[in-house]
Amino acid sequence: MGTRNKAVKVIDKKIRYIMGGKNDNLSIKSIALVMEESESTVKGVWMYWMKIASF
Repeated sequence: MGTRNKAVKVIDKKIRYIMGGKNDNLSIKSIALVMEESESTVKGVWMYWMKIASF
C-alpha cells in the first residue's frame, strides 16, 4: 500500500472564495457552511495563505 497524502487539496476557486470571505470579515464557520467544507479546512487554507502573503 502507498502512503497517504495528508495535505488537503482545495481547488483554486475555493481558495479565492475563502480569501474573499475572510477579507469581507465573514466567519470561518459561515464560509465552511457555504462551501460544505470543514471549519479546520477553511482555517488551514486561510492560515497557509496569510503565512505566504507575509513574505
